[in-house]
Amino acid sequence: EVDPVTSARFPASSISDLVRLAKASPGKLNYASASNGGMPHLTIELLKLGLDPMPSSANFVCVPVPNCVAVGMAMREKGVGVRPFPALPRVGDCLRISVGPWPLVEQAVKALAAAMKKTKGKKA
Repeated sequence: EVDPVTSARFPASSISDLVRLAKASPGKLNYASASNGGMPHLTIELLKLGLDPMPSSANFVCVPVPNCVAVGMAMREKGVGVRPFPALPRVGDCLRISVGPWPLVEQAVKALAAAMKKTKGKKA
């Protein structure tokens, strides 16, 4: 789980607050991570895309993504394999994205952003 360290003046005091703030102010928040890559870094990158990744202690994260099958296929065209879970109970469409070395995760994040743009409004 992401644990933000902030000043008392920062308008978010929980992860939920941080997600709401990030969605309301895209591109306006800065962050630091203890390492380049890893779950905290991936989580922040997904938040920057306007997504809300589910908490995970595994080496992967599930993130609700509309039209996950089409997004997953578009990501595969870019050489990135993810696992789509369409209509997952209580979640809806989501993707499973593995955490690995930062260059691979960075490639996945870029492919995800491009795939979401490419498939917006389309059906698989």
